[in-house]
Parts: sequence; structure tokens; C-alpha cells
Amino acid sequence: MAKIEEVKANVEKGKTKLIKGLVQEALDEGSKAEDILQAMIDSMGVVGD
Repeated sequence: MAKIEEVKANVEKGKTKLIKGLVQEALDEGSKAEDILQAMIDSMGVVGD
């Protein structure tokens, strides 16, 4: 779960080059793609505000 939070934080910061690797690490650690995607969508909502 911590890796998903890291993905979320980097989406909010706009660190696009890091996100791909972090997503892969989260998947490798067993996170569900749906959970990662939802975290990214939530982050994009924060950025949009």
C-alpha cells in the first residue's frame, strides 16, 4: 500500500517520469491495477482543484 501512496504523491507533484516505475513496483509488490488506477484518479482530482 505504501507504494500506491508514493504513486499518488508523485501524480500530485507532476513527477511524470517517476510514475511509470513506481506503478511497476506497486504491481510487482502485489498491488491490484484497479487500486493503483483509483489512487491516480484521486490524485488527478486534487491536481484539478
